[in-house]
Amino acid sequence: MAGQTNVIFVDFEYLQKNSPIYANLDSSDILWIAQVSQDMRMERLLGTSLYSRLKTDIINSGTTTGLYKTLIDDYISPSLVYFIVLDAVDFNAIKFTNKGLLRKSSENSEVATPEELQAYKNKLESFAEYYSQRIVDFLCANITSFPEYSNPGSSADTIHPSQKAYTSTIFIPGKNRRRTNFDLPKN
Repeated sequence: MAGQTNVIFVDFEYLQKNSPIYANLDSSDILWIAQVSQDMRMERLLGTSLYSRLKTDIINSGTTTGLYKTLIDDYISPSLVYFIVLDAVDFNAIKFTNKGLLRKSSENSEVATPEELQAYKNKLESFAEYYSQRIVDFLCANITSFPEYSNPGSSADTIHPSQKAYTSTIFIPGKNRRRTNFDLPKN
């Protein structure tokens, strides 16, 4: 993928219409994280080969066609929107300036509490994961139409597609859990 032009599967207008992003947000405040979100989230779901195919099609002809277009328009775009917003939440609250890191504030608004921020991010993540699972389901249901998905490549830098979109942060201790000094009762 080295040398490829940056391609973002959703444009800023689509992002604003389909997310909680306000109309007064400048596109430069969000599009930089859109590329990072897309690379990190979509390549993991699609695998390197299919991800590269979609980007190459867009670079070469400005769009995709057939089921590849359906994949981007109906499946990737909704998921990507929520991942972009999720990833942008922290970066838009704090900005790099010539004075250092600064938190935005206004006399007519309050900064969200850490608990409110985490609840908001959890909801965004659940939306993104739901739509991501739809991507996986669509690809599995149409596996013969997407040979790049079932054959992602074998080079050292190949990312193989994930067959699950949901993540879990729940830890359930078991019998084989290693004890530490922190686990021991204080006597």
